[in-house]
Amino acid sequence: LTFVYKIFGPSVMIARLLKALTSTFTCVLLYKFAKRSLGQEVGRMAGLFAVFMPNLIIYCGLHIKETEMIFLLVAFIERADNLVRSRHFNFANVAIVIVLSLSLFLFRTVLAVVALLSLFAALLFTSSKVSGWPRRILLIIIAAITLFYGAGGKIATEVETYWENRVVNGERKLEERARGG
Repeated sequence: LTFVYKIFGPSVMIARLLKALTSTFTCVLLYKFAKRSLGQEVGRMAGLFAVFMPNLIIYCGLHIKETEMIFLLVAFIERADNLVRSRHFNFANVAIVIVLSLSLFLFRTVLAVVALLSLFAALLFTSSKVSGWPRRILLIIIAAITLFYGAGGKIATEVETYWENRVVNGERKLEERARGG
């Protein structure tokens, strides 16, 4: 929002229009991902479900980072899936996936770690018909380097703290929900 306010002035409408545009691209990326993986009909349904998803609609009217966070996560998933499935393996495709995964660390550390670990799992369990082992091993190495680079130092300490407090945090969230919070 700082950059938006510097360029356009303190206009709430511009910020909300940009959030709506970001949500629109999220729906398009979900359509492309589902179409590539499951077919045209499922892609259309996924796009429509995303268009009418209450959370995305509500987030467009609020000044919170969830809109951008969801967009970056969906973009990471779509581009990573494209990288695994595509027949053309070039530096630009790999760089986009790396930049998107590292950008997730700017919003939520746990989200970025889970996204990269899900990429590892997808690479391990992907059918050989979709992607051969040499390509998957290379992508696993690239994802591991990205994870260790992104999760180095302070971020590694933060992830370790989350891991150690997982039971207490889970119980605390359940208590908050039980109280209606």
